[in-house]
Amino acid sequence: MKHVILICAGQTPRPIAEKFGEKLEWYRSRTAGLGVELEPRLVYQGDCPDCSEGDAWIITGSGESVPDHSEWMLQLEELIRCGTSEGKPILGICFGHQIIAQALGGKVIRNPKGWEVGSHTIHLTAAGTTSAIFKGFPPDPTVYETHEDIVERLPENAELLAKNQMGIQAFSYADNVYAVQFHPEFTYEIICEYTKMRELQGIPVNCGRVARANAASNVIANFIKTIF
Repeated sequence: MKHVILICAGQTPRPIAEKFGEKLEWYRSRTAGLGVELEPRLVYQGDCPDCSEGDAWIITGSGESVPDHSEWMLQLEELIRCGTSEGKPILGICFGHQIIAQALGGKVIRNPKGWEVGSHTIHLTAAGTTSAIFKGFPPDPTVYETHEDIVERLPENAELLAKNQMGIQAFSYADNVYAVQFHPEFTYEIICEYTKMRELQGIPVNCGRVARANAASNVIANFIKTIF
């Protein structure tokens, strides 16, 4: 049994949690039967693991913004740099994707093209089609997204794995770090609820009708397989 630390970077929004539970439950569903024990650590509340803890880390999304440079984010960046240098397997999702990029020398900005919400097509690069994280994926999968910030510039020596018209969608670094802008932990029902919530917040949803086709759901299982 592998010990995977779920580094929770923010609370599940109340309207979502009331219907679908906390995000920890979503990740446990995606890792069920894969031989891992998932331990949540609330880094946004100051509960940051030590670099030696866990066989692997998954860094979640957040309602906060990486360019805000909150104190806990700076602590998390230090942890990411330590884990990367020590060869710790790390998967970053949405906010996690962005803070990994920033910690390793990339740049995160508010996307001038606006929010990306709902279901969207991404395009795997040549490196993406051979990456372990995208094993079994079609070249142009549909994924679920809800974010306004974007990685504008990748860290030096990072490898671009996927992109679309809104920007960078996935990258890898060294042989142990993977990052995706989208949400493989979401179900169709969860992204529909997020879409409704964003619309109520006055955020334009630019995908039309949400597609029931989340190829991205296998990213987490593919990552778990890399640590065995």
